Amino acid sequence: GDEEDGNFTDRPGTKKEKRIPAPDRANVNFVTMGRFSPEKNHINLIEGFAKLYTEHQSARLYIIGDGAMKSEYEEKIAALGLDGKVILTGLLDNPFGIMRCCGCFVLPSIYEGMGVVVYEARALGLGIIVSCFEAADAVCIPDGQLLTGHSSDELYEAMKAFAEGKLTNEYHFDPDSFNAKALAEFEAVV
Repeated sequence: GDEEDGNFTDRPGTKKEKRIPAPDRANVNFVTMGRFSPEKNHINLIEGFAKLYTEHQSARLYIIGDGAMKSEYEEKIAALGLDGKVILTGLLDNPFGIMRCCGCFVLPSIYEGMGVVVYEARALGLGIIVSCFEAADAVCIPDGQLLTGHSSDELYEAMKAFAEGKLTNEYHFDPDSFNAKALAEFEAVV
C-alpha cells in the first residue's frame, strides 16, 4: 500500500515482501497492470521499452501484477540490461499510488475482455497507450489515447511519442458521469 516514506510494499503474504521505491516524477514513467501471461503481451512491451531506454535514459517501466511468466520477465529484463529500469512490483493492495506517480499507462494486450484498467488510468489523468485488441473501441474516447499495434517496434514508437511530448493527457474524462452512465445502461439491461 501507500507508505509515508514514498515507498510501496507489495501484497503481504507473498513469498518475499519487498519495498518498491515510488517512481521519481523527474523520470518518464510508464506503467501497466495485469497478470503475467502471454495475452498481456508484456514481453513485447519490455522489448519496446528497451529500445526507448537507449534514447531516453530517464525512462522507467513499472509492471504491476504477478503470474506464471514472472521468471521469463525477470530473465528478459536481465538479458536486456534493464534491472532497475523495468520494475516488477508484484501484486499491490493499492496499485493506484504507483500509477498516480507515472505519466503514461500502456495496455499492450493482444486481447482483453473489457480493459477496465484503462478507465482507472484515465481517472488518474494519465496519458494512455492502448494496443489494437478486438474490444479496444470499448475503452477509447475521443482524443483520449494513442492506439498502437502489438509488436515491440509499435509499442516503442508509441512510448517514444509520449516521451517526446507528442502524446498528451488533455482529454476530458469524468469518472462520476461515466459510472452513472454505465450503471444506467446496466439497469436498463437487467
